[in-house]
Amino acid sequence: MAKRALIAVAAGGLSAAAWLSVTAGVPGGLLLSYFAPLPLLWVGLTAGPAAVAIAGLAGAVAAGILGGLVAAEAFLGVHALPAWMVVALALARRPVAVANGGTAAAGFAYLAPGIILACLAVAAALGLLALGVIQSGDDGIEAGVRAFIEGFAVTPPGGEDAEVTPLAVLAPLAPVFLGFLAMAWQMMVVINALLAQRLAVKAGTAIRPSPPWSAVVLPDWLSWLLAGSAALALISGGDVGYLAQNATVALAVPYFFAGLAAVHRLAARASARRLLLGVFYALLVIMFLVMVVIVIAIGVFDQWLGARQRDGRDLIKKE
Repeated sequence: MAKRALIAVAAGGLSAAAWLSVTAGVPGGLLLSYFAPLPLLWVGLTAGPAAVAIAGLAGAVAAGILGGLVAAEAFLGVHALPAWMVVALALARRPVAVANGGTAAAGFAYLAPGIILACLAVAAALGLLALGVIQSGDDGIEAGVRAFIEGFAVTPPGGEDAEVTPLAVLAPLAPVFLGFLAMAWQMMVVINALLAQRLAVKAGTAIRPSPPWSAVVLPDWLSWLLAGSAALALISGGDVGYLAQNATVALAVPYFFAGLAAVHRLAARASARRLLLGVFYALLVIMFLVMVVIVIAIGVFDQWLGARQRDGRDLIKKE
């Protein structure tokens, strides 16, 4: 028990160091910060929710020592609490009866990955609502967000006449900027969770087996939330409409992963599977925003129209 606690504390410190590497000016710090959740998720998927809670608190303390109270609070909200939530959901299980040679044997089922993705999207939507309120200005939330972006103005070597602000680049995204942040955050958490699970499986320390990502099934309630948020964005204006359209972006992210699963399933039927997937991911990198919208649309149609058998809802393991 003491050994696990020490490993958890070390994982938390490593996570905090990776996250703060950007502000510390460490070479490659931006890349390191992207993988800040990895140690937290790894220790959780190998030792359980209590271990990731210890790691998260240790990371928050380390972040507070290195960056102050604001850094500690941000670490808790951005990395520690989401990692604990993902681990708790991933390791949650319920008793079920499993067929065994014509008889029913005791067993248990883990939550399907689609449920975890949906809960993560809801957490992201709630987070962006809170962030929107914090960034709100006298002229509304969107104006406050624009002012926040403009605050990062930089002056290149050409002097003040050549001043460039991030807003000039992100102007088309300003109406959904918070949603875009929520999307990027969800992708970061999911990618790190997949890496953590892979490392745990290779080391033989994973608590649960890897989920069948090729059969992502999203819960029906997520589609109602997505449709309701989109409808509210269309009929509302002002702060309500702005938050609704950003929440719609956040709630659509699980359908991106469902779309990826559909693409992989379709590619598996072709003889040139690797070539097709190579071209697909090259386009995803080159035309990221356009391809994200297309993949989300594929995921929505795949889930809503029932284009495939709804199998793989749970992973069953005998007791």
